[in-house]
Amino acid sequence: KLQKAVGDATAIAEKLQGLGFIVTKSLNPDRRGLNLALTNLYRAIEPGDTVLIHYSGHGIEIDKQNFLLPADIPNPESGDSELLKSESLPLSTLVDTVKEKGAGVRIFIIDACRDNPFAKAGKRALGTTRGLAAVEPPQGSFIMYSAGTGQSALDRLNENDSSPTSVYTRILLSRFDRKGLALRDLAADVRKEVAGLAKSVGHEQSPAYYDEMTVDFSFLPGEPAKTDTSAPPQNDQDEARQAWESVKDLNSIAALEIVASRYPTSVFGEMAKSRAAELKAAQATPIVKPVKEVITLAPPKPKPPKPKPIPQTEDQASLESGDAQPEDVSRGTRLRWVVILGSFPKTQKAKANARLSAARNFGIDALIIDTDNYAGLADGYYSVVISGGSRNNALSLLPNARAFRGDAYVKLSQ
Repeated sequence: KLQKAVGDATAIAEKLQGLGFIVTKSLNPDRRGLNLALTNLYRAIEPGDTVLIHYSGHGIEIDKQNFLLPADIPNPESGDSELLKSESLPLSTLVDTVKEKGAGVRIFIIDACRDNPFAKAGKRALGTTRGLAAVEPPQGSFIMYSAGTGQSALDRLNENDSSPTSVYTRILLSRFDRKGLALRDLAADVRKEVAGLAKSVGHEQSPAYYDEMTVDFSFLPGEPAKTDTSAPPQNDQDEARQAWESVKDLNSIAALEIVASRYPTSVFGEMAKSRAAELKAAQATPIVKPVKEVITLAPPKPKPPKPKPIPQTEDQASLESGDAQPEDVSRGTRLRWVVILGSFPKTQKAKANARLSAARNFGIDALIIDTDNYAGLADGYYSVVISGGSRNNALSLLPNARAFRGDAYVKLSQ
């Protein structure tokens, strides 16, 4: 079940009505209800009309075709793709029918790039695991997806995300009433903003769009309004507010700083900047909390016998490999405390690099150490660490590190 889909449809309907569109809204329709709503739309189209169809919900790609799923879609048996095709709505049929009815401008906003709801472990695949396929729309059409090919769209940023709309829709809404903003420029701007927000929580989402428009189109035609350079324009204030609402409940310094840097003169940018500063100050304040494991290491005077390798757990995050290279950060015999974000056998170098890349994307200044250079640690491992310096500082870093990576613990290192 999707928490934001109904909120998306409701918010888009209200915005379009305010812009002068005649709007029909259909919430959680079954297959019959969806077909009736579309039939009424097709009947109403007159040659030269501007027609926009927005869909927020589940979609699935089968054999390089995209299908939109009604609320009563049956749960197919493993590999039963023909049933799924017959009970759902092919996106190509929707696009072609609107063209055949003579609409002059045809816009399709498809916020359906979620994970495949029918993907089941251990069974033959039914459709791709996530996302939708790229399409070539007919001339005169503009199709917008909430994510790129093979990517999944965020329904929400995290468990504390209280916005009634998805990440993609809340950014899209802030651009509709910007005077003189061409549709293709709107789509490019939304893609950049959504990609930045998604990256701030460790997710890859770059909304795609396919432009076959033969005319320029904007939701609010006219010359761009002249702005007062002493304060952000109202539209920018609305964008800043939307961006602040997206990140205010997160404990992500990186996400907050993105909003602060993008809207430096807005009150919402100032609030994001202040919140980021509070989180940084909290990290620097010693907080004594229980830790999973504390290992005291002695300087290598002689080197003690090597213990048996510690069994490693599988990486809990699904991450792409980073390109950072392991490095030796041995500091002689000077002892210091570090926060360990994960240790990986050297045969799993890619996982160590991925953990490092993810940590840095979250704003954590981490690096990789080669455990062969440290007394008391099993050889043959790379560990991703944050240098805490003192014991108290390491402990203060631990809560945020554990929240991001899930298995952080403290060690005393050379």
